[in-house]
Amino acid sequence: GSEMCIRDRLCLLLQRGVTRMIFDEVAKRKGLSHETAYKYVNGVMDTIRIVLLQNDEVEIGGFGTFTVVTDLKGKRTPVFEAGQVLKDVVNSQGG
Repeated sequence: GSEMCIRDRLCLLLQRGVTRMIFDEVAKRKGLSHETAYKYVNGVMDTIRIVLLQNDEVEIGGFGTFTVVTDLKGKRTPVFEAGQVLKDVVNSQGG
């Protein structure tokens, strides 16, 4: 059911260059094969999606929090709020 839907969405995202760049960057920075980097990043992304589907939140220390909000019409939307450490890092780089 929902797990297949998650994988289909990931496949659509992989067709976009930005997502591919994440896998490439992880592989390069950590000295991993592209396949191994894909498995690690994919595992994290799948876990975040599954937890959000269960209406839980995902907090990644120093990075931020993923939550789901529901509007008055019942539409659920994933939301990311950057943590203070991430905000500080981004703002210290001079834009």
